[in-house]
Amino acid sequence: MIQIVIIVVLAIALAGTGYIIYRQAKTLGLQKQVMLQRHELEIAAAVEEFEEKQAAIEEHHQHELWNLQEHHAHEKSILNESIHQLNEYIYELQSYSRNIGEVKTHQLLHEIKKRWMEQEILTDSTMLIVPNVFIPFSSEYGMKTRKIDHIVLLPTGIYIVQTKYWKGKIVHGLTKKNAGKFSFLLDLINAKSYVEASEQTFSFVSQHSTDEDDSFTPVIQVKAHGELTKQINKTTEILFEFLNNKVETTLDFITPVLYFGYQHNDYKTNGVMDLSENEQVIRLSSDKELSTFLEEERQKPVIYSERDLQEIQFILEHIDYAAASLPLYNRTVVDKNLQ
Repeated sequence: MIQIVIIVVLAIALAGTGYIIYRQAKTLGLQKQVMLQRHELEIAAAVEEFEEKQAAIEEHHQHELWNLQEHHAHEKSILNESIHQLNEYIYELQSYSRNIGEVKTHQLLHEIKKRWMEQEILTDSTMLIVPNVFIPFSSEYGMKTRKIDHIVLLPTGIYIVQTKYWKGKIVHGLTKKNAGKFSFLLDLINAKSYVEASEQTFSFVSQHSTDEDDSFTPVIQVKAHGELTKQINKTTEILFEFLNNKVETTLDFITPVLYFGYQHNDYKTNGVMDLSENEQVIRLSSDKELSTFLEEERQKPVIYSERDLQEIQFILEHIDYAAASLPLYNRTVVDKNLQ
């Protein structure tokens, strides 16, 4: 009987323990479910907050991008307009900067080319004449240009022809060393006395004036033209540097030619007195001398192919003055913006 009671008590105890365990398990399950729901709600709230912040950031960035695009479009429009005005200015400058001397030199160069073509010495593409070129170069004051009257391209070389169409007696290459009693002319123009090699050029033109007695009085007009040799040498350096950075072929020396193109009949009171000792710059003073010089140059060894000459001509006739006026680090950006 006692055993039965013990068994009953144990059964009741086991049943109670199971019930307690069941209740605890159910309570834990409810707590877990509540915690999961709370966690899901927190995650959902965090996701919603993140999405709102992301949407706000994207909207802000989109607004900034739109402002940048609008600003960029405005700057591009201004830049394009500036480029257009610059190109128009260069075109007008090229159109109206030719004097009668340059025109006559241009005609003479084409006559030489025509004669050579008729003699089958060369073809149309083996003597190229590029007139009135403005070569851009950088200076401490920004982009400037150097004007070249004519560039002649031959298989035997590249030639700069600067025309000086001046009347009267031309004295070229006057220095402190060779001026003698006429050194006062150099003093009058404040020529650098400490640079004896500084070669100056003067022109003397005879004129007539009426004095107070109504009689004609001979008058000599003197003009100082500066250091022509130095100027054309600098122009040659600028052209060489410009082309050397653009052409595929290796450039040879560019020959500078100073051409006094005015044809004088009386060489006692007119013509050119050449005192220069410079060996780099070729000085010519008649159509015949220019023709003879080019004929002699044409017979020298070939340096450039027909393709080289055409490439150089294309570069000279399609100079991008806008890109040349910008700092180097901005040119790539401009090129991309203009595409």
